Amino acid sequence: MTYRSLFVEEHASQAAAEEVYRQGREVVVLGSLNAYQWHHPVERFAGENDLPADYIDNCWVRVAMGASTLARFLQQDDEPPAAAVAMLGKIKAEAWYVVSEEEF
Repeated sequence: MTYRSLFVEEHASQAAAEEVYRQGREVVVLGSLNAYQWHHPVERFAGENDLPADYIDNCWVRVAMGASTLARFLQQDDEPPAAAVAMLGKIKAEAWYVVSEEEF
């Protein structure tokens, strides 16, 4: 069976969000989404919004985005899941975010 994880990291700046992934680096996690109920792959969202995708391997993608773009990502459904609504309330306008999605 295939599993998916999807979580959102918070970073202080665009440069920090766009840094190359380093194993062991501590990050602030804004929240996570149940990837089985969230039917909007970040890879597709990145392509539709001209955002660069950072591929860690063939099953793991990370996409950096500003606060307003993250809000659009989280509001793709007419009624977003509770986890998405909770994250929307925590978004800081000056922060940058990384949506990290992995299939394993």
